[in-house]
Amino acid sequence: PGNTTDIIPRTELYKQALATGRINITLCNMHGSCTCYVVNPYGWTNGADCDTAAARTDSLMYAAIEALKVLPPLPTIIVGDLNAPLHRLPSVMELINNGWRDVGHNAFVWGRTPDLPTCEATNCTNPPTRRDYIIANPSFTPMILDFNIHWHDEYAVHAGTQVLFRPLGTNI
Repeated sequence: PGNTTDIIPRTELYKQALATGRINITLCNMHGSCTCYVVNPYGWTNGADCDTAAARTDSLMYAAIEALKVLPPLPTIIVGDLNAPLHRLPSVMELINNGWRDVGHNAFVWGRTPDLPTCEATNCTNPPTRRDYIIANPSFTPMILDFNIHWHDEYAVHAGTQVLFRPLGTNI
């Protein structure tokens, strides 16, 4: 068993972002062998088509990225519903251009199909989309053993996005 602790805001930007209730950074300690950050964003709806929604979500991500810069470096994973394609979020694209990995896009690394949809709104005729992401920094990525997208009857609109990982140097 491990434990988690919410990160106390050290930047004004992250403090403001946290107050929206749409993002959180958690420090996770797993069995004492690995400590990592988990960033959990929930982007504004319709970031694919609405510039304002995409910009607001990007601001959340920018605030979280700035918050991580003042914390000790650790393996970090972003897990959440960004409600926008990544190309609409410049702060996230900058992470990817600097070695972070969009796990769903790179699912082939774990023998899975890349870019599977994760969202199927039941009230519209649009095709399913990929708006839920797992994005790992370069020190988290080598710990990933598997990745999966699965649909479950209890969650009719969103697929589950899962990553199985093992802290480096452990047998857990």
